[in-house]
Amino acid sequence: MSSYDLSPIDVNPPAIDKLLKTFQELYSGGKVGLWSYQVEGDTTDTIYEDPELPEKTLELIEEFLNEEVVIETCAPLLEMAELFDDEEEEEEEKGEEDGFEASEHDERDMSEDFAGEIAEALETLNLNMEQIEGLGDGDFEINWAESGPFVAEGVLTHLLVAGGVQNDFPGTVNDARRLTADFTDALIEDRILQAQVAICDQPWSTWFHDEVGEFSLFIYDKPVKRIHLLCLTESGEESELEDGEE
Repeated sequence: MSSYDLSPIDVNPPAIDKLLKTFQELYSGGKVGLWSYQVEGDTTDTIYEDPELPEKTLELIEEFLNEEVVIETCAPLLEMAELFDDEEEEEEEKGEEDGFEASEHDERDMSEDFAGEIAEALETLNLNMEQIEGLGDGDFEINWAESGPFVAEGVLTHLLVAGGVQNDFPGTVNDARRLTADFTDALIEDRILQAQVAICDQPWSTWFHDEVGEFSLFIYDKPVKRIHLLCLTESGEESELEDGEE
């Protein structure tokens, strides 16, 4: 039986820091974050070793985003988990405030209509609870698109050249290309053709400002079993740089 763990790791070669800080300067009203994890242990017969993985990148992302350690340490997922926890507490508090203990007479003479309303309310509550609890049970869905590492480099280059809401990229297109190529080389070295990559341009968590410049990049470096998640978001407030080491 396979037994593996995911551990947060710090990856901060100069080329990686340089790209993150460049985006931080461009997205002066947003946030920039990179979270990296090492898959350790026996991954035999798991999605992390699947020989058909190139066709199963989205399944891999779903598995990864529902790992408990990722939910607890990756800011976009942690923020969502805390939001769901707050909603659950509010539901419980509301239930306590509105609750009452039915008498035997109440239980005996309950009308069919009233019983139907109760059943409908319980069904709604169960659906809400499934949404909350599903965060760690494989039910948390995000719309991703499979991509390639060179395509991802191109998207990052485009985002750099496009600049932020208030700030322009200070260099040339070739400067942007070098930044993104150096970033990729530092992150996955010479294993670029073996990497599983997906991108997302939607604000899939409340961590994102849901305004402009929403972008997420997922990379699975299969030969060394490392996973990287880069997230960018822009708004009108002061920027923050997050590196997963909070």
